[in-house]
Amino acid sequence: MQVQDDNLKYLFLNKWQGFLVFLSLVAGVSFASSGVVTWVAANWDYFSSLQKLYGIQLLFILACLTAFLAYWRYTRKTGQAKAGLGSQGALFLAAVITGALLALIGQVYQTGADPWTLFAIWGALLLPFLLAAPNAAIALLWCVVMNLAWQLYREDFWGMLSREYYYQALMYAGFNLLLLVLAECNIARLGDRFRLVPRFLGFFCLWPLLGMDDGNIYDTATSGLTGLLVWVIPVLVFAAGFRYYSRKRVDYFMLANLVGF
Repeated sequence: MQVQDDNLKYLFLNKWQGFLVFLSLVAGVSFASSGVVTWVAANWDYFSSLQKLYGIQLLFILACLTAFLAYWRYTRKTGQAKAGLGSQGALFLAAVITGALLALIGQVYQTGADPWTLFAIWGALLLPFLLAAPNAAIALLWCVVMNLAWQLYREDFWGMLSREYYYQALMYAGFNLLLLVLAECNIARLGDRFRLVPRFLGFFCLWPLLGMDDGNIYDTATSGLTGLLVWVIPVLVFAAGFRYYSRKRVDYFMLANLVGF
């Protein structure tokens, strides 16, 4: 009963003060990131290659220094050795700048790397940020980057999600399911009170497994194993997900996704 009461508390947002602080932080970091990107884009043609590289690196260093100063101030004020909202926001900005720096290096030096490689490297570099300051924003960014890397590697986003290639879709859903389990186990550590990360991952777990078929599976000859998996796995996922999110951890958004799919 306590679990259900906690979920209802966040569902109806009774703690508006905490929600407004969270919303203000997200808006501030988003506007700061947008301002950096817009300013660079507007003046891009006037910069030399070295100015572009050094400028982005300077922004990265400033974001890291801001995160360190915010962390130092928070620990002195509270006596707790953990990252506060200020340092988490600065680290998120540094994480975004890391991706911009990788893209810039690829453009200036013409490395010839595939786009999926860029996102995979970015995802690997995001892990230290996530370990240093676990929070929902960086975790969500990491999940988005890794999913983009997978999709760019496959080069067929809609085809895979429509289960045209069933086993690839199965692997993709399994990858997101593993991340979903990790997110649910670390939801308190991430401070994800509004459950943004599990809901994002839940969507990409369900779409390949429970989404509509495009006709290539049911209308063509398939092996007995594939035919069995096409029907058994969605039923198992639906039953397990409905039981978990209706009893263990009540989440009406996830339940609505399950029923909808």
